[in-house]
Amino acid sequence: MAGYQEEEFTIQFAENISQQEHMHQDVELIFVIDGRVRVSMLEKQFDLGEEDVMVVNSNHRHGIYSLGNSHVCLIRLNYFALLKYQDKKILFFYCNSTVEKNDKYNGLRIIMGNLLSECAVNMDKMTFMKKSQLYRLLHYLSRYFMTDTQGESQKGEDVRTEKMLQYINANYAKPLTLAEMADLMYMAPSSFSRYFKKRVGMTFIEYVNNVRLHFALEDIRYTDKSIAWIAQNHGFANSSVFCRAFKELYGMSPMVYRRQGHVEKALEGASLADQSFLEKYVQGSDTQVWNPWKKNHITARANAGQREPFDNIWGKAVNLGLAEKLLSAVLQSQIASARRDLAFTYGRVIGILSETMLLRPGHEPFISSFDTLDTVFDFLVEEGICPIVSLDNKPYGIKKSINEDVVERRSEKIFETMEECLGVIDSLVSHLISRYGLREVKKWIFECWYDEYFENTMGLPGDFIDNFSDISRCIHRRLPHARIGGCGLSTAISPEKFRGLIHRWSAEAERPDFISIYLLPYERADIDGRLHGQRRLNTAAMEDVASCRTIMAEEGWDHMPLYVTEWNMTISQRNYFNDTCGKAALMADQMIRLLGQISLAAYDVISDFSGSYYDSSRLLIGAWGLITRAGIYKPSFYALTFMQMLGPYLLGTFENGIITAGERSEYIIFCYNHKQMKYNYYMRDEYDFDLPEVQHLFEDEESLDISFVLEGVENGEYLIRQYNVSPVQGSVLEEWEHLGLEEPLSLENIQYLKKRCIPCQKNSHIRADGGKLEFMETLKAHEIRLIKITRK
Repeated sequence: MAGYQEEEFTIQFAENISQQEHMHQDVELIFVIDGRVRVSMLEKQFDLGEEDVMVVNSNHRHGIYSLGNSHVCLIRLNYFALLKYQDKKILFFYCNSTVEKNDKYNGLRIIMGNLLSECAVNMDKMTFMKKSQLYRLLHYLSRYFMTDTQGESQKGEDVRTEKMLQYINANYAKPLTLAEMADLMYMAPSSFSRYFKKRVGMTFIEYVNNVRLHFALEDIRYTDKSIAWIAQNHGFANSSVFCRAFKELYGMSPMVYRRQGHVEKALEGASLADQSFLEKYVQGSDTQVWNPWKKNHITARANAGQREPFDNIWGKAVNLGLAEKLLSAVLQSQIASARRDLAFTYGRVIGILSETMLLRPGHEPFISSFDTLDTVFDFLVEEGICPIVSLDNKPYGIKKSINEDVVERRSEKIFETMEECLGVIDSLVSHLISRYGLREVKKWIFECWYDEYFENTMGLPGDFIDNFSDISRCIHRRLPHARIGGCGLSTAISPEKFRGLIHRWSAEAERPDFISIYLLPYERADIDGRLHGQRRLNTAAMEDVASCRTIMAEEGWDHMPLYVTEWNMTISQRNYFNDTCGKAALMADQMIRLLGQISLAAYDVISDFSGSYYDSSRLLIGAWGLITRAGIYKPSFYALTFMQMLGPYLLGTFENGIITAGERSEYIIFCYNHKQMKYNYYMRDEYDFDLPEVQHLFEDEESLDISFVLEGVENGEYLIRQYNVSPVQGSVLEEWEHLGLEEPLSLENIQYLKKRCIPCQKNSHIRADGGKLEFMETLKAHEIRLIKITRK
């Protein structure tokens, strides 16, 4: 075992480790460099493979055993230092990559890669770089893996045991008795004693004394307080009892321990004079360490003779926002403009039954005034937009981050009884048919939202499936062919509830026409009975869809349409990342990777107008919109536009793009140079980046060369037309910077930006010989590009 010890951190490396079961006050992180190891803890065994990571919490009895040849890194985090930094009485981490297949572990692996790279160069001393990586590790663990009580990831007896141990850790200095603990656990003393020994591996008294001794050890090491004072303040009846227990555990009295200036002995292990196992972490610079996404050149191949019909679901639907916001002439004008240029078919509208729409007084079972609804739907029908009508009581808010709002409006109790609900919906559908005609309204989509946290449907309590069945039958009576579905969940929010709903739905006669989910890079953590959000890497979108599809397939719903009715890369409306080309490239990456997995997707939301508030006087405010409040198209708008301009036949996808074909000798390529976010983007609040910082959030700024090879084409001359948006051309953020971030902008400035924030165009010619087209293009970092190739 080799390593370096510091007051707050201990880094150790072990070859073919073998540690019998033991416990210690420090929190310990186990990272497998290569090979496999087995960790035993709480009567369970976990087999960790290469780059798996696990955290063992304070005073948790555990053992670590190599399964063949292996190298591991063990990092001890000083428990008292953690308490000081976090200002908490109890700390608990849930971090085990063998149990959770969550992409937040990728960020942890990146930090460990940086740390091990520095260790490879400076094994035996603490450098500034090494210490900075340790603090980054601590921050990342605290941000993504620390909870006040154990979360959803462990169930049943594990939760019970953890709460029991946390109670002891928090109250160890008090006179704890077996009878008191048995009472807290609702068990008889004799049963509790057997239960404790079985779960923890030692008796209750042994465990309590170990905890007390571990806490007392810090006072012996680092203070000159008397032994009597230490004994009394750490839960021992007197100094004699304390000294006896201390000697049994440490083999010497507290005074001898103090005089010797005892330093904890490193755990036994093999000598690591050969440090070649760290070679794979050695890199040229910190910015290039452990970056599996870095690439400079790729080749994209396709055969024009091998084509298949392409169902391009992107760009067909967009979220338009709250119904009450659509009463604004400004927003209507922006939607009309986007409809002409993006040519989307469906526009999703939420909050149509909200009190702010002034439909009825109180809880009358019918709508008495349709004025506001007519204003909204008249506009959409005139623009040729089919509404996706969301039947919901969604809370409205403008979020700064997942757990902080600029403004918040809580969920309404729209309905008190099902009779009231059905009366209102029946009057709504009847009016829509009367005003717009059956041929028009039957094309509309109806989505019924379920508030799974408060467990209601538009305020109605009870089972969502029963509520949905009643509402669906009500709509189908007048619109037999209407598409009706729900419920706006995802496995990232509540996997068990999603699974339960699909299971219940599959047994019902009134089944949905589609399942709707939301796709956002967040997950839920219930802490102290409160809802907290946790951010995840943006690669989580593909994992969430795959998880939903797996659950649906288990119930025989392999072919059930899956609609993503809210899709975005952030929930914050004050995050300047929303205004960057980096987001456009990320959108391109997700759109192509999700092809074939979903049937419809609606970007959320069309305009920054939805995120306007008193704090939003600047041109860019970091809101979600595809369009700024001034009506200027953002790079994200062009990501959807380019995707929609693809041909009707698919030739293939490649690592950074997609190749399609038109009806004749026409080929359309959409490619991009997407960059991964640095881990510190996920470690800070989303609004906590000013404009200069936001352009430095990415792992690298390298250009990407793409060699294109199209085979099976007709020989002859071809025209290549290219459209690109990058930080150099067409990006509103960079163009605004060229104006000096001027505020307020004149009308002349705004008109200038509208003309500048369009794709750059370039034409060239190429000849195909031997049935092959070959050419190469270089994409700047964050660039998105559409390439249209047409035979002359």
